Amino acid sequence: MEDATVFILDDMISTGGTMLRAAEACRQRGAKAVYAMATHGLFSKGAEAMLAHPAVDGTIVTDSIAPFRLPEQRLRACVEVVPSAPLVAEAIRRLAFGGSITELLGGDD
Repeated sequence: MEDATVFILDDMISTGGTMLRAAEACRQRGAKAVYAMATHGLFSKGAEAMLAHPAVDGTIVTDSIAPFRLPEQRLRACVEVVPSAPLVAEAIRRLAFGGSITELLGGDD
């Protein structure tokens, strides 16, 4: 893991404790950068500690749940929120009309 860029993936970030422990473990093993990624950014009480911790270089979540629990300034500084609706809509369209989900996700048919 020496000098690696690591992406930690989870379904959700609530307090961020799991992400922070994983990020610290990666750093201890020599990772040069660590990014936390999740589908749902719940950001419950305590999540700001993970967002501000130097072991985590950035956090990326979808807009499936609006990160309303975070102060706007912290959100802009530490979290990238990516839209999920276009991907979900295209998947539904492909399912309804016989398109390829594998192709949509970048795989081979």
